[in-house]
Amino acid sequence: MCTAITLHTKDGNSLFGRTMDIEYNFGQSVVLSPSNFDFKDRIIGKQIKTKFAVIGMASVVEGYPLFAEGFNEEGLACVSLNFPQFCCYEEKTYKTKINIAPYNLAFYLLGQFKTLKEIEQSITNINLVAEPFLPNLPVPPLHWILTDKTGRSITIEKTKRGLEIHENPVGVLSNSPDFEWHMNNLRQYVCLTSENPSPALWGDFRINPYALGKGLQGMPGDFSSASRFIRATYFKLHSIPESLKQGVIEFFHILRTVSMINGAVLTDKGKNAITQYTSCMALEEGKYFYHTYNNPQIRTIDFKSDIKNVSKLKIYPYEDILNAI
Repeated sequence: MCTAITLHTKDGNSLFGRTMDIEYNFGQSVVLSPSNFDFKDRIIGKQIKTKFAVIGMASVVEGYPLFAEGFNEEGLACVSLNFPQFCCYEEKTYKTKINIAPYNLAFYLLGQFKTLKEIEQSITNINLVAEPFLPNLPVPPLHWILTDKTGRSITIEKTKRGLEIHENPVGVLSNSPDFEWHMNNLRQYVCLTSENPSPALWGDFRINPYALGKGLQGMPGDFSSASRFIRATYFKLHSIPESLKQGVIEFFHILRTVSMINGAVLTDKGKNAITQYTSCMALEEGKYFYHTYNNPQIRTIDFKSDIKNVSKLKIYPYEDILNAI
């Protein structure tokens, strides 16, 4: 369970990030992978090196980064989100395709391509195969949202219909159902407005609204994927920050409206699903911002500065403890 959004400022900054909603810490840290890094995949069948440096939140297993999201030095960015029940991978490889395990797709795309246009021209050559990274790890059911400095967004999904790319005009993605369902569901909420309703006449009786905010009555407040998609889309599309600083502030405020609080959502096994961390990537500035559930202070990592001196994986401390209390 997660939510991802894009946001663009009036002065030309592109922001992109997500909430990571899960019931456990998966050993995540911010990781910087340099260019010319060995891209490993159990099924790809040949050695590939990354063309571009990548930074994002990842768990490092056996010296290899499993990225949940990230962006590269050219400003291409990708977020992977949970997509259960609708995701449908292939069970076999094809010699005419680039066969990739789904856990590796985000890293592959960020390591090899500069823009969405390049991905759109190459995505039909990719075959997503149901292969785990290690035998004891499950194959994650995923779909992906990507953006670049042009401001466009696309969604990639592998369902029974095949591998599909959807233009994403709202720049938002949550979880199941599929993206087209979420876009159609937006029509249910055409009456939502930031303006307060005018007084109404019931016959000769005049009714005045007693407080601000009535225009959003009916906005779903639960933490289901459908409801988070609606809230994130509404607040994102009604936010037009002026600058990078204001944009980052607004970005985290928007994602707080879909962030899960301890005790609000229980898994089938009775575990508390919470927003472990929230990230924001500034694509032009080359900066990665994040805060965690236990430490709401925003931390900043300067990607452009650090890639100059990195020749192997760099793992940054995951600061999840608030020392101010």
